[in-house]
Amino acid sequence: MENFLSSFRKKMQHHCVDCAIITNKKDDVFSSAQSYILPYIVSHTINFQSSNYILLVTQKELIVMVDGRYLSYAEKHFQHLSHVIVRSIMTSSLFETLNLLLLQDQAIVWYDDHNTTINELFSYQNFSKFEFVAIPDNVLRAFEHRDQFKKDILLLNNKADIRIAQIRSVKNAKLISSTESVSWLLGIRDTENGYSMALNGILLVMPAEYDKKDILFQNNNTTDIFNILYDIKHISELPQSIITLAENNIKIEIEYRSLSTNLYNKFATITHNAEYSEIFLDTIDASRKLKAIKTQEELENIKIAHQNDAIAFDKFFEFVSTFNGSNATIEEDFSNALHKYKSAQQHYIKESFSTISALNENAAMPHYNHKFSSDISPSSTAYNNQYNLYLIDAGSQYTCGTTDVTRTILVQSTNGKFSESDLIEVKKHFTLVLKSHIMLASAIFPKGTTGAQLDSLARYHVWQQHLDYQHSTGHGVGFALNVHEGPYYISSNCNEAITENTILSIEPALYFPQKYGIRIENLYYVKKCASLSTTEKSMLQEQIHDSYMCFIPLTIIPFDATLIEYSMLHENEIAWLERYNKFINLMKI
Repeated sequence: MENFLSSFRKKMQHHCVDCAIITNKKDDVFSSAQSYILPYIVSHTINFQSSNYILLVTQKELIVMVDGRYLSYAEKHFQHLSHVIVRSIMTSSLFETLNLLLLQDQAIVWYDDHNTTINELFSYQNFSKFEFVAIPDNVLRAFEHRDQFKKDILLLNNKADIRIAQIRSVKNAKLISSTESVSWLLGIRDTENGYSMALNGILLVMPAEYDKKDILFQNNNTTDIFNILYDIKHISELPQSIITLAENNIKIEIEYRSLSTNLYNKFATITHNAEYSEIFLDTIDASRKLKAIKTQEELENIKIAHQNDAIAFDKFFEFVSTFNGSNATIEEDFSNALHKYKSAQQHYIKESFSTISALNENAAMPHYNHKFSSDISPSSTAYNNQYNLYLIDAGSQYTCGTTDVTRTILVQSTNGKFSESDLIEVKKHFTLVLKSHIMLASAIFPKGTTGAQLDSLARYHVWQQHLDYQHSTGHGVGFALNVHEGPYYISSNCNEAITENTILSIEPALYFPQKYGIRIENLYYVKKCASLSTTEKSMLQEQIHDSYMCFIPLTIIPFDATLIEYSMLHENEIAWLERYNKFINLMKI
């Protein structure tokens, strides 16, 4: 970490920069076609991975700003470093923190224009006390790892023309800058792009009236695919292509909220030209919702991915039942075992995110990472009890789909943390989380129900006990793309109406610092009750013939029955569990 910070600070000093902002946002809404150079390097040099953070770097301090999911983990991870300060994004704004760091007016602040949207830059510029300057490209390139841009291209299908036709306008061109949208539209995946499968590229979709091919723009022409549907050009040719459209009186629809500042600057001179000042139209990228609503073919393929996960987890549970190693290595041993069984499955490519493998008190940190946490791993001092509580949150990228599942299990041990009497409380909390999961998973809801409304439903049982969890109940999942996909998700701030054929996680939880954490996560797809197959109907308590919607499981991995306090379950909840276990057996065939 010190080598990176030292080198980066020298470059800041050379350019008379007082502070640098480095952000990492893997939210689907803000994805751009630019590569995450700096966040990628930073994550690996400070040994801290998070899908949402802001780093403020000065000559003396490093401020790490994270949301509630990562706060306790970040505090423990950096607790031994006096020059690192951890703050919550939820309680401290970026500008409040900058004010604390930089007392002088007109301080120069670097920002990463590859990873800052144009709307964010406008908000920065409204804060006139500081001067915001883009980090020079030569500085970024100094920290660039070329292996990051290695490409291994996967063609999923040949229906790109059908998908693009859904968004093609008659008169206007469309500039698609979201990497997920580009990948989905073209049916292309980059298997070497970290945990994602998105291809770094920008797609210019021509209007139907304009007899020209669509164009895929890239930083380097590594997509060596012959395709008669579109041309491939270097990103530097984008401005001229825009001018050509303008000269033909063609307007370009673009989603400014997802447009990186770097990309915007590539054709800023065009927009400042009075002749072309009205060429761009600010719109919503229609492909975001289209890719979130899965086709029947995509759903059938995704079911195969989950069947592969189920096979791997069956072998993993067998491994756990015979494990006799020490607490000091259990997180690494268990994570490696599951990876071994998953990677042996047909169609497997890689993990869809870094596996969360957490024992006992480490599971109380929602996004704990055992690979980077030697300082906060369980004590090597052996406990003298019979049980450990273990949480694993793991996902996979298969050629047929993306998976994500969390299980909390009881592990028998000769050096466990928990005694038989301790399990009374553990089982109570596990069953509360299970009741919350079942409450939402068994819900029947009308068209127009929002993610925020479903989020409240999931929290009912934990709220009754004056408990809660500080993260969303669920997120969307892409088709062999990103494990987190918008715009549909289950959260108090989601006002989108949940739509049929979307895939959502349901993952309520409870966390007790210094003790343990419990999370239960399945993936489900949403379907109208009136159009269920015979197998799908088996998940419902009664047959329903109307437009109401329900959740059908994709995850077919059993819950740990030894942690369930059945006396706390209503008969309807027990019946749902029985139906789910039967459904698992049906889907494994």
